[in-house]
Amino acid sequence: MFARISALVALVVVVLAGAFVVQRTLTAEPAEDAAKLFVKRWAAGDDAAAARATDAPKAAAAALRANRRGLDGAGLKAVLGEVEESDNAATATLSLRWDIPRIGRWGYRTRLSLRKADDEWRVRWSPKLVHPKLNRLTRLGTAAAPKPRGEILDRDRRPLMRERAVVRVGGVDVTVLNAHLDWDTGMRSAQLEAFLSWGQQFGGPRIAGGDFNSWWGEWWIGRIEAEYSDTWEYVTGSDENGHTLNGAVRFDYLFRAHDGNTRLIPTGCWVQSTSLSDHAAVIADYTVR
Repeated sequence: MFARISALVALVVVVLAGAFVVQRTLTAEPAEDAAKLFVKRWAAGDDAAAARATDAPKAAAAALRANRRGLDGAGLKAVLGEVEESDNAATATLSLRWDIPRIGRWGYRTRLSLRKADDEWRVRWSPKLVHPKLNRLTRLGTAAAPKPRGEILDRDRRPLMRERAVVRVGGVDVTVLNAHLDWDTGMRSAQLEAFLSWGQQFGGPRIAGGDFNSWWGEWWIGRIEAEYSDTWEYVTGSDENGHTLNGAVRFDYLFRAHDGNTRLIPTGCWVQSTSLSDHAAVIADYTVR
């Protein structure tokens, strides 16, 4: 009787052990399921939950949040490629497409790696999972760059005007504009109007200088003086002299805008020869208030 009971108990133990082995085999999580879980959470915007599916939850959570913030809270679409397992490791291609506010879509591919420990698959955390060129000291980010202003060219397709320069003196911004008007009178008139229109968008103290190909008494200089004053005339009290070409012609000027002129006072103006041009340079000193 004792022997039969012992055999029965042994049989039960064996059967239960077999059931345990079968259950463990059937419920073991495939690498693909772990990868899909991470991708689903990340694409849904739940960076913290996605990080918990990795082997470094704290570092992953901080990095995933930082990268999403760097892309202005962009939405993410992630497509997982085929997961290839080898022993306790697995890899897959991950296609990512960010929808970045005010910028648009940006897509690329990266690699997702997993490892198995204690019968559990986890995504191996690395900054390169977010982008192949990232490391622990870098993140994704956006930068807004305005479109460059189109060039204004003369008839020989040379730039007529350049981007303005801004000089800050004692906390006051002084805008400096430069032009070179054409010798053809029709072209010169059109260029001058474009130059004046362009300068009107900048408020505050402004200096406009350059080769205007015009004598002080001609229409073009009069047109400029509707919005600017001649620095040479202000300092010397006369339109005469100030020759910048061949010692007899005055084509080069420094003008001060009427707008904000109380904050920009000319204190000196002279002409100086230079090897940088066939024209002499007009130089002036201003007091900025």
